[in-house]
Parts: sequence; C-alpha cells; structure tokens
Amino acid sequence: MVSELTTITCDRLHARQWFKWREAVNWAVCLGLFLGIFLILMLIGHPLFGFFVGLAPAALLFLALENRAIYINCQHCGKIIETNTPWICGSKGCRNENVDDFPFINRCEHCGYYPKAYLCHHTGCGKMIYLSKDEQESGFARCANAPIVDKPEPVENLHESQIAEKKKGIQHKELDIQDAQLDVRLKEVKKALEPEKTVEDIYRGILKNKDDELRLRAAIDEKFKDNEDERKRRHLIVDAIMRNLL
Repeated sequence: MVSELTTITCDRLHARQWFKWREAVNWAVCLGLFLGIFLILMLIGHPLFGFFVGLAPAALLFLALENRAIYINCQHCGKIIETNTPWICGSKGCRNENVDDFPFINRCEHCGYYPKAYLCHHTGCGKMIYLSKDEQESGFARCANAPIVDKPEPVENLHESQIAEKKKGIQHKELDIQDAQLDVRLKEVKKALEPEKTVEDIYRGILKNKDDELRLRAAIDEKFKDNEDERKRRHLIVDAIMRNLL
C-alpha cells in the first residue's frame, strides 16, 4: 500500500498522458477523501471538527500522490526506469535536473522539446524505449549520468558477402563486354568513314623498287591464273606505277 502511494508504474506509451493528468486526478482523489470524512463527521459531530479532521489526511495524501515517482518498464530488458532520473535532451543537449516537474516523459525544461524515445541506462541493455507509437529514434533522451552505449556492429553474413562479390564480378564482366562492343562499333564507323582504297592505291603502297615489282607480278599471276583479263589489267596497273617511279 505504501509502495503504491510513493510510486506508480505506467505503460510507456501512456506515461506522458498520465503525467499530464496526474495533478487533476490527485486533486479529485483527495477532494473525494476530504468530502467523505467531512460529511460523516458532520453528521455525528461539529462541522468545524469534520473540516479539520478531513483536511489533514486529504492534504497528506495529496503530498504523497503529487511527489510519487512514475515508473516505466524497458520493453527489452524488463527493468524499471524511474522517469524522475536526470536526463539529457536529444534536441539541443540540455541537461534537465528539475525532474519532478520536467521528467523525460514530459518535455525539456529549457527548449520545450518532447522526446519520443529514451535510451535505457541499464548495463547490458542500452536499447530504445519508445514513448510514442511512431517509434522515432532521433532526438532521444538519455540518462545524464550514463554514457551512450554504442550499438554493436552488425555481423557480416558470409553468404550475402559471397553473393555481393559474385554480383560485382558479373557487373565488371558486363562492362567489359559493353566496352568490347563499343570498340567493334567504333572500328566499323571509322571503316565506313574512310574512303575505300582502289587496286592502284594498294599497289602504289607496295611498289618501292624492282624487287617489289617482281614479287607483286608473281602474286598476280598466281592469284588470277584462271582469269586472263583481270591478270592483264593488273599488270597494266603495275606498269603505269613503275613508269612513274622511274
């Protein structure tokens, strides 16, 4: 009974709402107690006696209810968190010491920020306690006397790593294929843009001296041995080129 008068445990999602209505609820409970005692004693004794006798326990009860701490449970480790713990605002880093009036389930006394999450300060936990349904992590409140617990690095999945490496290799090969295809297309474009060389241009690039002439005539005879007309035409081209060289 004493514990219930000095503390109250709330669901984390309703703690802020309870803190908001706490004073009004406390007044209603204490007023009900006062009126109950006053009316009973007024019927059996003097009204003034009933007033003072009813006022004393109602006032003591109000002080007890008004100063009782609000507890919430961490949904991860299951341990109790006292909301009147000195805390650091996650918006501007304000330090809140007036925790009876400005606990982390209320708002920051200095900048007015309402944190939507509290970082559990219990050893071995250090996880987020969400104070609203949207589970916003940014701007979370934390205990003023506890260091921030670094989140452990995720363990790399070997299978996923191997798949990622294979995908990377496939992408590189695809890029190599595309690069080769572009080289082929570039050669085709250059070839199409260059004027086609005539037989005379080809022979002119070959013939430099008498030895070149003899080798070329022998090649012509061999290649066009079954085509006398073409063989004669090509020998005439060689004759014309050699005359210009002399």
